[in-house]
Amino acid sequence: MKSLNVKFIDGGECARAIVLRALSFDYEVREGDTPSVVFFSDDKLAKHKAFRDCLKIYVAIEYNYPNYGLCDYSLGFLPLSTSKNLRLPVYTWEDKGSELVKGENEWKNVIQSKDKFCAFVVSNGNKNRTWKRISFFHKLSNYKRIDSGGSFLNNVGHRVDDKLAFYKPYKFVLTFENQKNPWYTTEKLVHAMLSRCVPIYWGNSRIAEDFNPKSFINVGDFKNDEEAIQYIMKVDEDLALFEKYIKEPFFYGNKPNEFFNIERLRNFLSHAIEGPRNRREFFGYIPFKLLDIKKRIQPYYEKVLR
Repeated sequence: MKSLNVKFIDGGECARAIVLRALSFDYEVREGDTPSVVFFSDDKLAKHKAFRDCLKIYVAIEYNYPNYGLCDYSLGFLPLSTSKNLRLPVYTWEDKGSELVKGENEWKNVIQSKDKFCAFVVSNGNKNRTWKRISFFHKLSNYKRIDSGGSFLNNVGHRVDDKLAFYKPYKFVLTFENQKNPWYTTEKLVHAMLSRCVPIYWGNSRIAEDFNPKSFINVGDFKNDEEAIQYIMKVDEDLALFEKYIKEPFFYGNKPNEFFNIERLRNFLSHAIEGPRNRREFFGYIPFKLLDIKKRIQPYYEKVLR
């Protein structure tokens, strides 16, 4: 088996576990400061620039376009029409696709375990970027208390250490992304699913391409927040309707979607490492900058339209 020296830096560490698993099929991997492959993300310190003569693979944590002036390949949210990119959403990084597959009769025990209304765990309280999430939290709280266990809007007296365990007794979990962007789905939705709660979701307008939309409540499908909240109240009060959500598989056909397939990532990385090196794009920063500008403007634009 070939040896491979790698480095995770500038936030690329977040995808370390799943990347190492994919590489382990073909390489004896060592981590250190003399890498042949660097996995990096968006940390402003940009320490990856110190590593010049190596293959660079960008890992998108936020909703960003890869800067192909700085990297050779990318792992991210966007389904780009280039062989340089592999769509690998954050929600796959914990590699728990099999745990999202529902057992035939598990719903019976799940129903019995749900004796609380709704949970919420977030740390990002940026009012400009996450105003939608904050607003909905307060609106839904007018119906019933939402137990918030994160560092932001905490009302349980402490920051929860085990998010999944915290979620277990709740019927619903508020799983809003920071912003509304197509294909951008983080771990928030999957964490609620792993605890067998009904996610109350908002964010990725194309979420139904990845998950069965009958297994969660998508606030984006309603005319406004008030209509969504009226429906949540209905599901909360109607046991048969709630059971219907609990019985629905998270995936179409109750099988993990393609993005959980480790062979897919293995083949992509093998091609990147063994194939000819891509020429870095001189103007590769332009799509990155344009998307960055859009992200900065979007919260203010959405506030005007609401």
